[in-house]
Amino acid sequence: MNDQDRLARSKIAIDARLKRRDQQLAREQLELQKADFELRKRTATADGFHFLLTPTGVVLMGAALGLIGTALGKAADYAIKRRELETNIILKSSDVPSNADVNVQARQRALNLLWFAQAGYIALSDDYLSKLRATANVDEGQAVPPPVIASTASATNYTAEDASLVEAATKTKAAAWMRVAQGEIGQREIPGPESNPRIVAYNKAAGLPADDAVPWVGSFMCWTFKQVGKPCPAAPGRALSWENWGQEIEDPVLGAIVIMQRDTRLGAGSGAVGFYLSEKPQSVRVLMGNAYDQVTAINFPRAQVKSYRLPPD
Repeated sequence: MNDQDRLARSKIAIDARLKRRDQQLAREQLELQKADFELRKRTATADGFHFLLTPTGVVLMGAALGLIGTALGKAADYAIKRRELETNIILKSSDVPSNADVNVQARQRALNLLWFAQAGYIALSDDYLSKLRATANVDEGQAVPPPVIASTASATNYTAEDASLVEAATKTKAAAWMRVAQGEIGQREIPGPESNPRIVAYNKAAGLPADDAVPWVGSFMCWTFKQVGKPCPAAPGRALSWENWGQEIEDPVLGAIVIMQRDTRLGAGSGAVGFYLSEKPQSVRVLMGNAYDQVTAINFPRAQVKSYRLPPD
């Protein structure tokens, strides 16, 4: 090995040692920086603690604790008020018309609770919601009608006998559509500029404006039959349009369609249409929409009856 080679090797060895030394210095510098950071952090914590012992620090700490206490107090008050509200809603939901059949009452309570839960007013467990859906005979995710509460239902119009007849109709050939109609009992117009969304849905099914001030006796029938896959007559919003729909029958049966001539007690319109419940020598009892602005039962003079019908097959 000549002198030039030895010199080159020596240079490489020296460079390697310098590089290792630089790396060692970098590691030592990093450790020093870490130690300095920890020292500064402990000093800052100690200074902060000492500051809290000063009069200014004590005042600020008291104010902060006061704000925290106020916030916690408000949160607790809100939780209490929320529980009270939910309790009141649940109690109110149970206040269904007492003149209805017990099974109808149970279903209506379940529908009321489901509506308030869907609207976010109350929080119910999944298990309890499942039981309510089973009682109300509705599917998960299915929208339910607005609640029917005893204080807003018409006890004068809808009687316990009506409820029993409607329940009986759900066990006949009219069961499909009468179960739907049964779930709508108590739906009523909202006074003022707002509209009941359910009645808006009735009118939409019949191609009428989205307003519960629009006469909806025929719309209610159309919506009900559409829920069970039955077609509606042309211009279903007009009650007398139902006079040639389906099959005419001589003797009425529970749940049959009754078409009647105009009754001025029900407001503007050329007629009325509903579901047959019962009859007396001078009158028939009919479940219908838009009777005194709601879904309820009403008497009609037999002389006003134009036709009894069943839906098309």
